[in-house]
Amino acid sequence: MSIQCMGVGVKLGKRQVVRHVTFSSNQPELIGLIGPNGAGKSSLMRALVGLVESSGQIMFDDLPSYEMSALELARKVAYLPQERVVHWPLAVRDIIMLGRMPYQSGFGRASQQDNEAVDRAISVMGLEALASRPFDALSGGEQARVLIARLVAQEASVIIADEPINGLDPAHQIALMQILKNLVANGKTVLVSLHDLSLASRWCERILILNDGVLLDDGSAREVMTPGRMEEVYGVQIRKVEAGGQSFVVPTGLIDTRTPPLVPLDGDETHGL
Repeated sequence: MSIQCMGVGVKLGKRQVVRHVTFSSNQPELIGLIGPNGAGKSSLMRALVGLVESSGQIMFDDLPSYEMSALELARKVAYLPQERVVHWPLAVRDIIMLGRMPYQSGFGRASQQDNEAVDRAISVMGLEALASRPFDALSGGEQARVLIARLVAQEASVIIADEPINGLDPAHQIALMQILKNLVANGKTVLVSLHDLSLASRWCERILILNDGVLLDDGSAREVMTPGRMEEVYGVQIRKVEAGGQSFVVPTGLIDTRTPPLVPLDGDETHGL
């Protein structure tokens, strides 16, 4: 599956939130999309799956996305939004089965292939003990794992996940990144937005840095996650750490110009925030 994003822009109301973004991917890879809050990451991802209007051109396997039906696009691209909202009181297995909807016709019963795909997704995410429980009875972290399993069950060639590690503890964050890496090893292309710079630099083969809707950099973490760029984009100091033969980024503090102001608390006494 190839992806081509050429001069893509998104305008929400009067505000241009994504500006002429161009990148392409012609091989399975784990691509990290990073940038501060409000950088346009979610809007770009929503444009890729046709949920917001955009300018420019988006193509999958050299076919413009606007020429695909919603069903065709859903078979090629699986999308996980930030919002973990399920509008029906369904059991976990039924939620994951929703990932098979692009392959089903009408309200017919799930096929053997559908059930096998759901079983694999449940196994991949370690949800066997939760499969029959109501989704709304789960913790936030458990719900996140269920929705990722739904994504896996969709078995699309491209996976777009918007901050999927939110709400997960460190062990499940690492486990999820391993799962995404395994999906790439099995021929998937994965675009994932992340706020955790350490996870992005540790796991992603390629990093896209978006700021104020503009794609500033596209390259390996070593190439683009430099101290100067992280200071410019995030206002943080970083340290590069070597561990297990790999290099990754660790934020160590704020730069002076972006240090939050001191505010008075308890009368005249002043504390740093």
